[in-house]
Amino acid sequence: MTPTPAEAAGWPYGPTPHEYSPVVCNVNGPSRVNVFDLFAAMGEPWEGCVEARPSPYDVRDIPPGSNPDTQFVPYMWPDETDGWPGTSPSSLVRNDYLPRASYPSWMERHGNSQIFDQAYVWKYRSPPNSDYTSFIERGPNAACPEPIVPLTGTRAELDASIASLRSVGAAGTNSALGMMWGWRVLSPDAPFTEGIPYDPENSSKIVILMTDGINDVTPQPNSWNQSDFGAYGYIQDGRLGANRPSTQAQLDNRLRTICRSMKDDGTEIIIYTVMFDPEGGLPSSVRALFRGCASDPDLYFEASSPESLVAAFQEIANDIRRLRLAE
Repeated sequence: MTPTPAEAAGWPYGPTPHEYSPVVCNVNGPSRVNVFDLFAAMGEPWEGCVEARPSPYDVRDIPPGSNPDTQFVPYMWPDETDGWPGTSPSSLVRNDYLPRASYPSWMERHGNSQIFDQAYVWKYRSPPNSDYTSFIERGPNAACPEPIVPLTGTRAELDASIASLRSVGAAGTNSALGMMWGWRVLSPDAPFTEGIPYDPENSSKIVILMTDGINDVTPQPNSWNQSDFGAYGYIQDGRLGANRPSTQAQLDNRLRTICRSMKDDGTEIIIYTVMFDPEGGLPSSVRALFRGCASDPDLYFEASSPESLVAAFQEIANDIRRLRLAE
């Protein structure tokens, strides 16, 4: 099905995302689930977030095309096993926003009821009990951040976007995904097309990557899913390995691949990295990861306080000014 303009209103960046998700499960229903249909059935708009593309397209600057693996799939955090309404959610529940479905009797008699509760597609006919104002969000758009601002020369637009940023206590830290979207913003190809063609001899493209933590997912050890839902689904889905350590390693490897590709001949994006570590507890391996991502070790900065963070960005700004004068 082709989504209507209203369904696709949250995606202003070129071709509408592919509507079928391999992550949103289904039991006793159609073989594939159209995510736009689920949002429409719940009466809640899709906020425009997408899942990470399948490997290797999740780490490549390749525009969406006829190959389904190059297309972006709309993000929807599935309704998880029930604790609402009437009872408090159990330790198995992270994002429960729909009332308990009336299952066919055979489903109650076979297998894991937690799996069936999450996978039963017909429950999405009810309005969700969403809450996007709390630090721990609830609803199908939970952990979907504010839209990316395309390249712009308007300071007021950037200031307004920064002022609207919110902190969300879900899904974990994924610097690889953030870096990939930074690359897409600079790229001349879709989904963002504001970037000029790559021409390192005559123009510079610059990315500043800041992090305050280890690449990780938020674990949910008592849940069948094993983690919060994120751009790669759950740990249980196996897109980044079978457990939390393998997921962390896969995210680190993806960041290395992305940084290396961004610095390759013909692209040559200049990368600055900033490690904000106010507690001083991040391991040396994480520091080495982000130092290696930078275009030069001198373009890696560490900060342990708000003041030193401001100083790091001021030094980066001065360095970019010198670069512009040299060109």
